Amino acid sequence: MMMIVSGFTLDVANAYRIRALLQATADASALAAVRALPDEDAARDAALALARINMPPDEHGEVIRGPMVEIGSWRGETGRFVVGHPAADAVRVTAARGGDGGLPVPTFLVGLIGRDDWHVAASSTARARSSGSGQMTNLCPGALILSGDSIQAGGSNELREGTCVHGETGVHFGGGDRFEPGARVSAADADTIYIGHVVAGSAPREEVIAEQSLSPVITPQLPAMFDALWDTLYASSVSSYGGDLLPDFVKDPATGLARIQRVNQWWWTVQPGDLKPYTIYMVNHGMQLAGGVDAQNVAIIARGQIGVGGGPSLQFDKVFFFGSGMLNFSGDIGYGDPETWCEAGVYDAYLFSTDSISLGGWGGSSWVYGLMAAAPSIAPGGAMKSAGGLYLEADATIQLGGNIDIAGCPEALSGHYEQVVIEEGLPAVAGGTLVQ
Repeated sequence: MMMIVSGFTLDVANAYRIRALLQATADASALAAVRALPDEDAARDAALALARINMPPDEHGEVIRGPMVEIGSWRGETGRFVVGHPAADAVRVTAARGGDGGLPVPTFLVGLIGRDDWHVAASSTARARSSGSGQMTNLCPGALILSGDSIQAGGSNELREGTCVHGETGVHFGGGDRFEPGARVSAADADTIYIGHVVAGSAPREEVIAEQSLSPVITPQLPAMFDALWDTLYASSVSSYGGDLLPDFVKDPATGLARIQRVNQWWWTVQPGDLKPYTIYMVNHGMQLAGGVDAQNVAIIARGQIGVGGGPSLQFDKVFFFGSGMLNFSGDIGYGDPETWCEAGVYDAYLFSTDSISLGGWGGSSWVYGLMAAAPSIAPGGAMKSAGGLYLEADATIQLGGNIDIAGCPEALSGHYEQVVIEEGLPAVAGGTLVQ
């Protein structure tokens, strides 16, 4: 009896783990599909392709099959998805292991009572919405900070028009904050949002708070993204690269290519002058940038952690950092260009990790502008005291600290990767999901 109870606990935990993976796959596949509308065949192909990347068939089976990608419309007046509506603007995707989907989830000790496997499924609906002009209206062009868990912030913060903070399970602001009209703070349940007293000139709390459900769209894809980069740029014998796995700023404008440099030493410490522009550094272990190292027009992809030793007034502009371990960036670092980030209209820095990201920042010359970052866990740190043009995604709670100041921008920045875009209270593509 004790073995059966213990086995049941293990089997249920494994089933919940698989369901979380199926949910993330359904979310990402629905978003990929809705972007291809009105071409329904292309929408299905996009959903199936992304599902095979996130959950390889040799391990999970075909978790999404053609009939499990439903094309239809979202009826705002009833809050329902309608299959087969002629004005298709939404896609519902079901991902499953067992039944009509992939391989059933095997049980272990529960088999002793005759249950050999589980049928586990998850569903997600994404809707594409546009304004009357046919162009999407993004309510968060200045910044979107999104946690699949919660957002915790201290006090004395300033969120300007077009900046959004979303914690799926709740948001807490300490007080003494100022919100411009057009800033928003959202969660799946508005009752889980706490905003302390606001200062004179702030928009009222009731005008800032919104209720909506959002899911990260980059974090579920990070392991597959890293593997694709590693297989293409490290495991192969190519010496240069000009494909679309990396942003264009890494490539030399004269040739359209970036050099590839492979680093195989156990621990690589980068000194000032070591990093050359238009170079992709593939590092087979952990590494650290010593104090005083600036980085421009480079990519660093490390099978391990990436650290910064500290130092005053470092500048990381037009950089792509991706580590399979943590990104631990201490020091007084400026990310992006604080002068032209809004006019440039594109992200100038990308930070990805399959583990965690810590930005640090402690001095008056630290800033974060034009940054896209995604990881299971993100700690923005003091760098947020001067910020704008942000897209941050994490699964775990994001601790924002206090005294953050996020600037607005009339137009959203365009990124090299999929992102959540919010329009009039509902998620819209290229981004957000409405999870059923």
